[in-house]
Amino acid sequence: MNVVAYNLRRCGSVLKRKHFSQLIKKEKFDLCLVQESKLQMVDEKVVFELWGGSDVEWCFRASDGRSGGLITCWRHGLFVLNFSFVWEGFLGLNVLWKGVNIYVINVYAACSLKKKRRFWSELLSFKEKFPEGEWCLGGNFNAIKFEEERRGCSRTINYTEMEEFNGFINSMDIVDVGTVGRNFSWFSFDGACCSRIDRFLMSDGLLDLWKVEFQVIGSRELSDHCPIWFEGNVRNWGPKPFKFFNAWTKHVDFFSFVENVWRVAPNNKRSIYAFKEKLKFLRSKLRLWNVEVFGFLDFQEEMAFKDLNALDFVMLGDNPVDIDSLALNRSLASKKVWEVVCHKESFLRQKARALWLKEGDSNSRFFHNVVKSRTRRNSLGGLNGINGWTHDVGVVKEEARRHFESRFSESNFSRPVLEGVYFSVLSLIDSLNLEGVFLEEEMKDVIWSSDGDKSSRLDGFNMGFYKVLVNRLKKVIGKLVSNCQSAFVAGRNMLDGVVVVNEILDLAKRNNNGVYDGES
Repeated sequence: MNVVAYNLRRCGSVLKRKHFSQLIKKEKFDLCLVQESKLQMVDEKVVFELWGGSDVEWCFRASDGRSGGLITCWRHGLFVLNFSFVWEGFLGLNVLWKGVNIYVINVYAACSLKKKRRFWSELLSFKEKFPEGEWCLGGNFNAIKFEEERRGCSRTINYTEMEEFNGFINSMDIVDVGTVGRNFSWFSFDGACCSRIDRFLMSDGLLDLWKVEFQVIGSRELSDHCPIWFEGNVRNWGPKPFKFFNAWTKHVDFFSFVENVWRVAPNNKRSIYAFKEKLKFLRSKLRLWNVEVFGFLDFQEEMAFKDLNALDFVMLGDNPVDIDSLALNRSLASKKVWEVVCHKESFLRQKARALWLKEGDSNSRFFHNVVKSRTRRNSLGGLNGINGWTHDVGVVKEEARRHFESRFSESNFSRPVLEGVYFSVLSLIDSLNLEGVFLEEEMKDVIWSSDGDKSSRLDGFNMGFYKVLVNRLKKVIGKLVSNCQSAFVAGRNMLDGVVVVNEILDLAKRNNNGVYDGES
């Protein structure tokens, strides 16, 4: 679903209508929301020129004299129109799209805060009466969410309006999707002032349904407003990077699985290379294990609740029941429910990275919302390359590759060698201690002493996975690192180096042997 909103500023101009129709044809829009038509009557001629053809349906709200006016037009047969409704500041449609009930609101809000409050209140009251359905609001809201969305304007920012607008968005349970292309959607004619007052606000369910990742702010041309649009499609960025989830460690078979995989992993290279190859092998096996054994948590949760409820119905039946056997089965089923619920919460908590919450203190809906918010915030909508903004996955990947290739390539490959330099080595006892079996006390110390959610490497294994190895290395690292290094090694103090340098300088000054030059 491709949808555009445009404050066109007078649709009576044939030139503007034809120019907009070219944009519709180029971007292949299915639904168009036009603000400030300034027309009291909209006929076929206007809509056909605006759309660029006759394959179109439409609704409109007449202007108030030469002010306002809204037109909503869509590709013929796109959805079933149930009813339309109007109020001061918007034109609404209730449609049925592929069996889903959707409210599409074309917005042109007044500049007056008093009128905007009435507009917000009316929409909130309408949603309370009709709570079922997804929502898409698009157009000119004449309000900003943050101070950074306005620049150069002489009038003082109304923080009360900004706070109430954000409250309206939260109460409607809709989301402002991130933008690409530009930061502002309205510009004064001299370009000295700009604001982001045009936007799309959508419900989470509709974002998932239409596969919306971002909204584009286009170029300003025949209006002081820029067109804004979103394209609903799924872009294939290739395989997802591996990530280690702490919830896996709560599975009864996890540690034995990792131990068996590590034992059979390839081990025919140099030590450090062998370790990397073992991690790579383990990563591939964990991907399969996650799907085949750990499973889909939503499905497991549903089945666990279903099994528990089935045992309740057995108790209510007319057939004779073995009370002891039923009690045992119900105890096992209840234990399974709590295991799955705890696994799911731990899984979502780590994906949401809500580190200020402890497991067991929250609900899954909160974590789902945080995960979705992070996904939208971190999504790469496009890149501004040599040829302007692009959203094509292949072009974006190539631009990213060129960027990092230029940063990490070198023209001079001549490097110094370390001939004649001898490094400290570990004794046989220290080496055997490093390679020994990890003890339960070591594992407990890692789990209880730190939060290891974040990944320190590109291989996806987080600190919780490496911490056991790190703690063991701490015992011998001092024997390998030169005594000249006074920092980042247990038992050594960073300030020791400063003290030594001061002592050397003081000695040089007192000896006056030419080593120290007071003016340098």
